[in-house]
Amino acid sequence: MKEIFISLAELLATDNKFRYDFSSAPTDDEKYSLVKTKFNNLTQKDFSDFLEELNQAKKFSITELSPSELQMVAGGTGTLVTKLAATAFLFAAMGATGLTSQQVDA
Repeated sequence: MKEIFISLAELLATDNKFRYDFSSAPTDDEKYSLVKTKFNNLTQKDFSDFLEELNQAKKFSITELSPSELQMVAGGTGTLVTKLAATAFLFAAMGATGLTSQQVDA
């Protein structure tokens, strides 16, 4: 997994303002422009690949939400799904690279 994907997922999972701006962007091009302000070496192709993986994580995250959380998402709290997906993405990345939580905390 590309390290830049992990960095971007971490930013989405931890930075509320960035996640809100990202989730509020109406098009992928606008999301890409926002991401380029933080990661100037990310290509459009890599960003498309990241979005595809993030969308897969979102699908999984939605199935894990409680009914009240689903209601919040349906009510417009899309950043919650983005945060959950980014977190799920990070967990998958840690598993893929063999990292443990102790290594991440260090």
